[in-house]
Amino acid sequence: MKVTQRDGTAERQVMIGCIVSKKVLAAVAQKWKDHGLFSSRHANLIVQWAVVHYRKYNTAPKGAVQQYFHEWADTNKDAELVGAVGSLLSGLSAETERLKQQLTPDHLLDIAGRYFEGVRLKDLAAQMTACLERGDVEQAHALVEKSRKIELGLGSGIDVLTDQAALEAAFERRTESMLELPGAMGNFYDKALRRGGFVSFLSKEKGGKSYDLQDITIRAVQQGLKVAYFEMGDDTREDVMIRFACRSTERPFDADGNRTKRIPMPVKLESNDGEMPDVAVEWEDRTCITVPHVREVFAQMAESGHLKLWNNPAGTLSVTAADAILDECARDGFFPDIVCFDYADLAAPIDRKLDKLDQERETWMAMRSMSQKRHTLVLTATQCNREGFEARVLKREHIGGYHLKMAFVTGMVGINQTPKEKQLGLSRRNWVVGRGLEFGENRCAWYAGCLAIGQPCLLSSF
Repeated sequence: MKVTQRDGTAERQVMIGCIVSKKVLAAVAQKWKDHGLFSSRHANLIVQWAVVHYRKYNTAPKGAVQQYFHEWADTNKDAELVGAVGSLLSGLSAETERLKQQLTPDHLLDIAGRYFEGVRLKDLAAQMTACLERGDVEQAHALVEKSRKIELGLGSGIDVLTDQAALEAAFERRTESMLELPGAMGNFYDKALRRGGFVSFLSKEKGGKSYDLQDITIRAVQQGLKVAYFEMGDDTREDVMIRFACRSTERPFDADGNRTKRIPMPVKLESNDGEMPDVAVEWEDRTCITVPHVREVFAQMAESGHLKLWNNPAGTLSVTAADAILDECARDGFFPDIVCFDYADLAAPIDRKLDKLDQERETWMAMRSMSQKRHTLVLTATQCNREGFEARVLKREHIGGYHLKMAFVTGMVGINQTPKEKQLGLSRRNWVVGRGLEFGENRCAWYAGCLAIGQPCLLSSF
C-alpha cells in the first residue's frame, strides 16, 4: 500500500510562508480578497489573521498568530471548528523549521501563484458549470470576462509606482549576499554571490577554475546552504570527492597512502603599493585525509548544509537536462541555493542542429534562465581564448567561443597567474564583467592559497 504524505502540500507551504515570511505575506496581501484565496475555510481564516497583522505592523506575525487564534477561539462557539483550526496550527508549527530550510520566499511565491490560480480556475469552472446547467450562457460569459488571473512569483506583473512589497524586496535583493567571505575576498565579491545571480570564472586551461567553484561550494555548505554540483566531464567522480574531502578537512591527499605530507602554507600577505604583495610561506607537515576522518567532517556539515554531486562524461549532459534533474530533486524536497556547472564548455548542446556559437548561446541563456526561474545562484566557468594565455590580466577580449557570454552573466571573474606567482602560491582575481560592482577589469584581489588542501584563498589582499 502506498502512503501519500499530505503535510507538504502547496496549501500548507503557502500558509507557513504567510506566517513566517514578510516577503511572501506582503505579496499575498496585495492579492487578498474578503473571501480569501485558499480552497480551505481554515486556511483562509489563519492567513486572514496574518494579512491583518501585516497591514497593521508591516511584518509577518510568526508566533503572534497563536495569539490571534486564542482571541478568536475565546469568542467562537463552534467547538469542532476551533479544534480543527487549532490542530492545523499545531501541525504548521511542527513543519515550519523544516520548510524554512527547504524553500526560499521566492520559491514559495512561485508555489503560491500556481496554487491560487488553480483554486481560482476550479471555482470559476464550478460557477460556469452551474450557469450552463441552468441555461444561462450570458452569465457564464460574464464570469469569464470578469475573472482575472492571480499572478505571484516569477513572471508576474507589478505596478512599479504602487507595489510597496516589490520595492522593499528589490532593495533587500540588492544588498543580500548568500555567503560570508573573509578579508579582501569578501570585499571583492561584495553582493555578486546573491540569489538570482549568474557568475562565471574565466581562465586559461588548467588555470584553477574548478578549485574556485569547489571552494565556494564548500564554504556555502559549511554556512548551511544547499548546493547542486554538476561535474560536466573535466574530472572523475572520485577526483571530485577527493577534492571536496581535502577542502573540507584542510588536509592533503596522498595516493601512496602516506600518513603525512609536507605542504606550503601562506602565513602572511601584505600589500605592496599595487605591485606583487609580500608573501611569507611556511612548510607544514599535515596529516593526510582518511575515510573515517572525512566521514566525520562530512557528517558535521550535513547537519546544516547539503551537497549533491552529479558526474557526467564530457558532452553528455546539457543544461536543460540538468534542469530536469533539479525538477526531480524538487519533488523530493531538495531546492538548491547554488547550482554549479564545472564547467559550461563541456556541456552537451541543447540543440545539436545549431552551429557551435549558437549552441553556446543556448547553453548560457539556459543557465541564466535557471538562475532566474529557480531563484538560485548559478556558478560556472569557461576557458579564455588563445590571446588570454599570454595576458597578465584577463579582459573582455579574452572571452573564448561565443563572445556574448558576458551578456548573460551578472559577473565574470578572471583568474590570473604568472609562472612566478604560481611558484609562490599567489593568484589574482579581477572582474572581467560585473553588474553594479565597483571594481573594474584592472583592479585585482590577490589570493594566497594552498591547492594541496583545495584552498585557492587562505589569505587575500588588494
